[in-house]
Amino acid sequence: MIDQFMSPVWNLRTDEYGGSPENCARFPVEIVQAIKSVVGNSMPVIFRISLDHRFPGGRTMEDSLKLLKILEAAGVDAFDVDAGCYETLDYILTKWYTVQLEKLNVDVRLNTAITGDEDILAECDRIIVGCGAVPVMPAIPGIDGENVISVLDAHRDLDRIKGDNIVVCGGGASGLDCALELASEMGRKVTVVEMLPQCGKDVFFINQITLFRKLEESGVTLMTDTKVVAMDESGLTVEGKDGEQKKIAADTIIAAFGMRQDLSVVDKIKEKYHIKTRVVGDSARIGKIGEAVRDGFYAATSL
Repeated sequence: MIDQFMSPVWNLRTDEYGGSPENCARFPVEIVQAIKSVVGNSMPVIFRISLDHRFPGGRTMEDSLKLLKILEAAGVDAFDVDAGCYETLDYILTKWYTVQLEKLNVDVRLNTAITGDEDILAECDRIIVGCGAVPVMPAIPGIDGENVISVLDAHRDLDRIKGDNIVVCGGGASGLDCALELASEMGRKVTVVEMLPQCGKDVFFINQITLFRKLEESGVTLMTDTKVVAMDESGLTVEGKDGEQKKIAADTIIAAFGMRQDLSVVDKIKEKYHIKTRVVGDSARIGKIGEAVRDGFYAATSL
């Protein structure tokens, strides 16, 4: 919350706690002053701050330097600085671990499939397996059409997104992120169809305000309490909670219905090497990339 007060992308207040750097720093300054009033100079006050959020609209280095001067004048004795924020956590974790793997000379083999029958599995002492997840593709008529792609394919190959009218089926974090990217960066007209009464229920609460504001600014239409009943080459048919059906035109339909575990290889490995196998990531439970990376880290440290 303190970081949000100091960040114009989140702090939209028009009172004495928003606007100028001095006002945005007022809340943390009052905290520092309250601490100093109790401990005086007998204990140093250390303030942790991200100097650069590293996402568009986030706090920049220039913004942070102004805040540092204000906080120092308020009594902060030292700063513990880093970069990034929750929005970039997955990216930061992934980059950090990539660097560490290179430093430790870990043999990373990309584009290599494991079936469960490899000799290396029999020869090794421990197995950590995480085969990820695959998109959920419900049995909706027309979902196998050429104009329907999964949200993963949409991210991997933007050339597969044809036309200007895009409908994203599924209003979870991945669907909303895809919709925002298509609308704000590619200028597409995007509609999100969500069966639940609310979109973004799996979005971390401190990010919801910013996300929905940006979706609105980008002209993304959110349709909640709406179920997809059919798809075809011209778009899709949806049904509202009142049972009324209507057609939505779409050049490309992006399926973002969620992810499901793919345990075919995992189960085969566990069956053959149960004692020495540990399952991590989506193969253990569906989650985010940061959680999968942490799972792998904890598994490795337990060796």
